[in-house]
Amino acid sequence: MTQRDPEFGAELDRSEVARLTGLALEDLDPGLPPQIVSTGTAFAVVALACDDSLARLKVNQQEATAWLRARGGRWFYVLAPAVRVSGAAPLWRARMQFNGGEDPATGSAAGCAISYLVMRGAVAPGQRIALHQGIEMGRPSEIFLSANIRNEHKGTESARVTDVRVAGSTVLVAQGQLFLP
Repeated sequence: MTQRDPEFGAELDRSEVARLTGLALEDLDPGLPPQIVSTGTAFAVVALACDDSLARLKVNQQEATAWLRARGGRWFYVLAPAVRVSGAAPLWRARMQFNGGEDPATGSAAGCAISYLVMRGAVAPGQRIALHQGIEMGRPSEIFLSANIRNEHKGTESARVTDVRVAGSTVLVAQGQLFLP
């Protein structure tokens, strides 16, 4: 699917983000500040230095919900670069915890993440990456992402991320019928 062009919101305080996600400040990538990004739903995109830190993620939802809403976001979407097989698409891993659970694949947040990574120069415009999510909960997913940038002056007000694409397959986990009187 193609998502709408992203809107970039506030950059977030790194130490507060680390505290609210149960991580150490050193776990966060020093070159990629946490930021609110929306392609329809606003997520706080948090880049980590390495994917080992994802196993320690434990969002304090009670406190994080109010803190994020005050800054224009709904949930943390935490991602990190991962080791990849030679010749394969660049690989990232992600987690998205919410009240009482965790999502094995979050397409809406993945669109925000690729927009953020392209705007920040961590992924080249037009480059396709693979994103694995759901590993820690035993429901692994694989999502493929790409985005372009209009006006090659990345990081300036005139640069605009466009053509945000999110792809992957789905697995039916439930089926039902609704009978109305």
